[in-house]
Amino acid sequence: MQKFSLPTSDEHEQSTNNSSSSSLSSSSSTTTTTTTTTTTTSSSSSSSSSSSSSSSSSSSSSSYVYTLALFLCVAFVYSVKAVAMMKTGANGGGGGARAGAGAGAGAGAGAGAGAGASMKVIFLDVDGVLLPFGDECDQDKFTSESMESLSATMAATSATLVLSSTWRCGRQQEVLQQFSSFCKQHPASPLRSLLLQDQFPHTTCPRMHNYRQWEIAEWLRQAEEEGMKVSGWCAIDDEELVSCSPGDGGGTHNVRYARMFQGRCVKTASRYEQEGGRKGGEEAAEKLRNRTV
Repeated sequence: MQKFSLPTSDEHEQSTNNSSSSSLSSSSSTTTTTTTTTTTTSSSSSSSSSSSSSSSSSSSSSSYVYTLALFLCVAFVYSVKAVAMMKTGANGGGGGARAGAGAGAGAGAGAGAGAGASMKVIFLDVDGVLLPFGDECDQDKFTSESMESLSATMAATSATLVLSSTWRCGRQQEVLQQFSSFCKQHPASPLRSLLLQDQFPHTTCPRMHNYRQWEIAEWLRQAEEEGMKVSGWCAIDDEELVSCSPGDGGGTHNVRYARMFQGRCVKTASRYEQEGGRKGGEEAAEKLRNRTV
């Protein structure tokens, strides 16, 4: 029969201590495991956050690059359109800044003529030329003699008209209306070509109000600058454009361009003369045929 004995107090104390140590060891192990798990979770969360941040940064960068590329494409398209518009304006536009159009009109030296085109030019005055002074004629209507003479001169020389009269400033349509009335009775007149628009293709600068020959000289300078070739020209005017003598109606203002205008001017009588317009036209045609620039 087996005997059982109670443990002594020392043995009981030792057993209790061993049990406590075991519990502490187990608790420590659990704590370590929990800490490790927490660390692992934290590391995982940090990694996930880093990955998310990296993904967000990458997405933001891609969006920026796309926006920049789109902006550059739009800028390029608009720059191409701007260049095209500038070229179109340069090829089909009016005259230069100084010999250009009046308000809302392109009527400078180069309007309607391409660079390199050769042309003969008549600088045309109105008052005292197409519309003489005097009670003998209608002051609201160009005389038939002057109109017939101008038309014949243009037909004989194929000259281009440049309106040098002060009528170029706000009264161009009135001139064209008179031309239209004449062309209804003379449908073959070369003046008809001017009726295709509501203004003259060529005028001296409407913003330049100086002596007549100074305005004409500026138009010729601008035409040369634009590459136009003027093979001959003359000015039909009732003003004295050459003589420097006050007795002839001239003055010291003519000195500057006297040599340039010598032999190129047709001076008409300001007052009405039935044969005046016809003689003026014949003289202009003669000068254009025999003189070149």
